[in-house]
Amino acid sequence: MKSSLRYLVAARQSEMAELEQIRNACSLVTRASGLIHQLQKERGLSNLLLASAGVQGAAALTAQILEVDAAIADVRSELEANKELSLPGRHAARLFNAIAYLLQGLDALPALRQNVQTLAAPTPQECTAAFVRLISGCMALVFEAADSACDPEISRLLAAMFHFMQGKELAGLERATGAAVLATVRTRAARRLAGAGAHARAPAASSARASPAA
Repeated sequence: MKSSLRYLVAARQSEMAELEQIRNACSLVTRASGLIHQLQKERGLSNLLLASAGVQGAAALTAQILEVDAAIADVRSELEANKELSLPGRHAARLFNAIAYLLQGLDALPALRQNVQTLAAPTPQECTAAFVRLISGCMALVFEAADSACDPEISRLLAAMFHFMQGKELAGLERATGAAVLATVRTRAARRLAGAGAHARAPAASSARASPAA
């Protein structure tokens, strides 16, 4: 017969494992939320660059990419440090799926950046959609990490943080769209002014060439 002491030890070991799992979940949520914030800023600057046809935001975007890469490194480091996650079956499956989806999106980010910086392929709308998918992957990771927390109170706090981040994402999306619209309007206005100036100079140039013959 096992003594009560062995069960007490087992109970303490289980509590320690739960606390470790909570720590891992909170750390992962923190890193992912930092990445979301940096991606939102890159999205806005990318839209600004595209909508202005490369006139605005190039230097700021280059600097922001470094910030995003640092945040990505933090997330990857956290995942690597906790690669042996121990979770109940359904929680583990959902969390691992979210991680896989996010990593796929991060692997595709360099190609998107290349197209943005060379003004090659994406429109501001396509660029926004690509970043929305990537940020949604981060959000899914945050949700699953929060849902996996075994302490109900901490789980509620993480869920509240997730809903706050959803609201922040909607506000960030509005800013990115507004930046693209404003840059587009300014670029078109500048082109119209340049065209009008060239049109006004053309008759004057013609008159100047005709004067000596008169």
